[in-house]
Amino acid sequence: VSGLVSALLVLSGAIGAYFAHRESTAAVEALQGARAQAVASEIANFIGRLEDDLRSTVIKFNASGAVDDEDLRAGLIVLLRHQPAIAELRWIAADGREKLALSRVAPDVENGGQVWSEDARFRATRDAARYVGPVYLRRESEPHLSLAVTRKPGGAVLAAEVNLKFVWDAISRIRVGAAGTTYVVDGTGQLVSHPDISLVLRNSNLSMLPQVRSALARDDPRTLPEGEARSLEGLPVFAVSVPVETLGWTVFAEQSR
Repeated sequence: VSGLVSALLVLSGAIGAYFAHRESTAAVEALQGARAQAVASEIANFIGRLEDDLRSTVIKFNASGAVDDEDLRAGLIVLLRHQPAIAELRWIAADGREKLALSRVAPDVENGGQVWSEDARFRATRDAARYVGPVYLRRESEPHLSLAVTRKPGGAVLAAEVNLKFVWDAISRIRVGAAGTTYVVDGTGQLVSHPDISLVLRNSNLSMLPQVRSALARDDPRTLPEGEARSLEGLPVFAVSVPVETLGWTVFAEQSR
């Protein structure tokens, strides 16, 4: 009888431990999910505000008629002052010729004659009102992406080069819990943002991680077998992902198991 009682006590303890583990796992996943969602929302809002300001600027000018040079310059200068994340602005006429280019690091160019007809930023806006380019490293120092908007497809284009350091600054202020790592990848697994900026500057691709590979296939990484999600160091982690649909990016929040 004593043996049976001992066995029942052991079984009861095991069952209790199992349910305690499941509750703990659910709590960690909920916390990491909140972290990932907060970051995804911040990124979407950040890019959304940029696009809104670009669009507000471009609709001030007649896309099919003549644009006053001084009015255009004044409008783009205001936009640069209002949006410090924008490194460069270009106004490209409907025929693909650059009318004005403003930069924070290079001389302004007016009617420089450069033709953008075959550039992705221009070509995409022949059929759509917006274009979001891939992430690239500018001067191998900071990640950027190209945004382009038009008043209507086929019209003049306002193209901006955006410094994504400002995305990192925005998400670094988000605090959900004390532990864990949050990072962002694009649609190919290329690292866009990470607390260790050196990983971004090395053009790191994380598609080899099980949770990243799963999320890029539009699966939920929480459906991975327990313990399969791994950190860059190969250690098991809890991993939750949230897509940033407007960019094709994915935010991951991880915590060591």
